[in-house]
Amino acid sequence: MGSFGYSPASREPFLNSARVDESNKHELITYTTILYVRLASSFQKNCKESAMKAVFFDLGDTLVKDPEFLREKRNNMISQFLKDSGHEKAVEELKEMLEETIKYVETQYKGSPKKHKKGLLLSVLFKKLGVKVDDAVLNQLDKEFRNIYLKEIKLMPNAEDIILSLKRKGYKLAIVSNASTEEANFIIDKLGLRKHFDLVVISEDVGQEKSTTIPFKMALKKLHLKPEEVMVVGDREGEDILGAKLLGMKAVRIRGPHGPYGETRKADYEIDDLRELKRILSLD
Repeated sequence: MGSFGYSPASREPFLNSARVDESNKHELITYTTILYVRLASSFQKNCKESAMKAVFFDLGDTLVKDPEFLREKRNNMISQFLKDSGHEKAVEELKEMLEETIKYVETQYKGSPKKHKKGLLLSVLFKKLGVKVDDAVLNQLDKEFRNIYLKEIKLMPNAEDIILSLKRKGYKLAIVSNASTEEANFIIDKLGLRKHFDLVVISEDVGQEKSTTIPFKMALKKLHLKPEEVMVVGDREGEDILGAKLLGMKAVRIRGPHGPYGETRKADYEIDDLRELKRILSLD
């Protein structure tokens, strides 16, 4: 019997345990190192985001939300017009042709505010459907839908809360929008947004859309900011996110109904609700 009353056989489990512990020690050190690196990286990233000086917001489907029923109402208006004018067959093709038309306009006029020209979408749609429509009728249909749209549009959930939180923290705020000048200004004033923002830049006034980076460059210059000091929040990968990343700005994509068209970039973050910006920018 060995010292302290233990036989060699009885000591074997403890020796095996020691060897296992030695092996586990290496795994523990490796795991701890990986965890440390990840935490350090996350900490550095958070520090970087909290050092931002400004946030540039898109308008449509970012700060303001199109009511869901509007798309259905638009389709119903077009369907009814086609039926009343004796184009029953065109009604059957409407949904598919409308998707094709939106894609065509978005790609054909990418980077240009001409895509918001009144009646353009309907004009292209009816040509694809093989339906001849007088310009005056097109403009009237377009006007009716726009009036409904502008009447029903509302702030995105938690938009006001995040705007006020950013203002309290001293961030410079800008709206950079691809909407038409008339519509953008109407929405901004209707919802009382203008008083909260240091700058509003609308692509139609600039002559170029966000994918060209020009509206963003104008906002940076007017607010005396560097790209690395700004975070852009928008819903379109081919406009908001692309333009931001081309200039070296951080980008947050709020998920929305619009698909990507043409060249795109991936956002640094993707969110479903504007209040998630509080976590990204350490506002709480």
